[in-house]
Amino acid sequence: MILKNGITGFYENFDDIKNSISSQGFIQFCNELVYNNQGKILAVDLELTGKNFYYCKMQFQKKICYVLLNASYPYVVFASLVSMEKITYIDKPDYMEYVPDNYFVLNREELKMDFENSKNQLNRIEWKQILYWKPKTVGEIIFNFWD
Repeated sequence: MILKNGITGFYENFDDIKNSISSQGFIQFCNELVYNNQGKILAVDLELTGKNFYYCKMQFQKKICYVLLNASYPYVVFASLVSMEKITYIDKPDYMEYVPDNYFVLNREELKMDFENSKNQLNRIEWKQILYWKPKTVGEIIFNFWD
């Protein structure tokens, strides 16, 4: 996995922010998921203060899951728990038959990888944040609660 410039939500200059994904794009994505998988939206968090991702709590077939989307790149992950202390990642649930093609779904194994073993294009500001927050996995970088 390549950790791209700005994936943490921190940029060296404003020109790098061109990759940002809008909150409206995330809402559209969530609406497509629930419509095409017979689910419903229970809650949505579009706030990016103190974190670099959007998330939505959804219900499918009486099962609850969270869908997270990195705000800089179209990386999606599913989780059973989202809190500032911990995100519990799960693989794409079997009942989730449809995910829009323009999003890349990451699995648990990719997220548990030691980030030092991954290739990266991270910028200088991101490395300062990494030295401060001391993440251990790729998932802790792609979906973080850094401020």
